[in-house]
Amino acid sequence: MNKQSPKTILTSTTFLICFIIAVLGWFVITFSREYVQTLPCEVVLYDIPENVKTISTSDSVVLITFKAKGFNYLKNSFTDKYTTLNLSITNLTAKKEKKNVYAFSKRELSSYIKEYSLYGNSFVEIEKPESLSIYIKR
Repeated sequence: MNKQSPKTILTSTTFLICFIIAVLGWFVITFSREYVQTLPCEVVLYDIPENVKTISTSDSVVLITFKAKGFNYLKNSFTDKYTTLNLSITNLTAKKEKKNVYAFSKRELSSYIKEYSLYGNSFVEIEKPESLSIYIKR
């Protein structure tokens, strides 16, 4: 039988332990920073009044910037919560007079997202579009 010497086993074990410590240290340092990422979010309309026949939007995707720290950065990329923008038509249009076309600027949409805490503290801003129009046919 071919036996390894105790010195070889000790060297291999020491190397493996040091390697694992280095990798864990790298993960801790890398994921302790705050990251900013922009994700495309699909616009989903809900809470539509009964008298509405059809409804559509000028853009089906909104680019939203999020800030996240550590492992939350990875979670944002793989979670459905951060890939859709759920807009309640009733809440969104409540402050405006009834029309067939509603236009919302980036600022108005940002205020709506913050007011209803859709993304918590992760939300930074809406990148694109400059405005979102909702077309309602009654």
